[in-house]
Amino acid sequence: MMRKRLVLSKLTAHLAKMGACILTTTLVASCTSMSESVAGQSKGPKRSLVDDFDYIVPILDEDHFRICTGLILKHGLVITAKHCFRDDSKKGNYYLAYSEDGSIDQNDLYIPVASFEYDSPVEGINDLAIVHYNPGYTEGKLTLKDIPLNFGPAPEAGAPLFSVGYPIVKTQNTLRVGSARCQRKHRSGKLLPSPKSPGYDGLLFDTDCPAFWGNSGAPVFSARYDDQGNVELVSLEGVITHTFDLVNNGDLDYRKMKHDAFGPYMTSNYSPLHQTVRLKEIMKAL
Repeated sequence: MMRKRLVLSKLTAHLAKMGACILTTTLVASCTSMSESVAGQSKGPKRSLVDDFDYIVPILDEDHFRICTGLILKHGLVITAKHCFRDDSKKGNYYLAYSEDGSIDQNDLYIPVASFEYDSPVEGINDLAIVHYNPGYTEGKLTLKDIPLNFGPAPEAGAPLFSVGYPIVKTQNTLRVGSARCQRKHRSGKLLPSPKSPGYDGLLFDTDCPAFWGNSGAPVFSARYDDQGNVELVSLEGVITHTFDLVNNGDLDYRKMKHDAFGPYMTSNYSPLHQTVRLKEIMKAL
């Protein structure tokens, strides 16, 4: 999702009023129950506050303003969206915020970003970026398990997905929110520059996963669900980029905006890992 300060400042005021190659890396992956059960929610997605998934972190700018979400692939290495760092006027310091529970506050660990790089040196390939930080900040705090990275074909339409991120919510808190019971949709395509949008690189795949500003860079997983509302992560498919629900000038189509207990949301698309360049090189070298 786009992250312009002027738009977000207006949005905050509005919310206040609204009261076939698969490689393996190390990640926390378990059959996890969300704080709000999604049992019986087979018809359509649902957002819930999640206390697990502490390896999914918000990305902040030098003013600790939340801009995006990232996934810690291994200690010292984060995958997120390229556009999170594009056209930034400050070019200043960035931080990751780590918390063991589902809410970020000033008492949590703020990790300085050592560097970031675009996944591809060629423009237009994908909307992926890689963030580097000192691994000592999370070693000993995160227990890592294995989960596949899908560098092969994307899931077929109708395949179940799951995502976790830090969207702008009407309480204005920084909350870890899971989007469950969502699916890969038929549509795919590119978002070229337009009067109200800078455009987004690479081929994007549509989903019905709820997302909003702050969800950019959030991981999109293939998933399995049981009848109790537990989710099992199958593989990492890509990262959230934006939405296809736009009008002709590139602005959001607000007629398609929906609302839940957290606030407004749109459906999201994602940049798939099969377009990655640099990440494949990094993972093969490990």
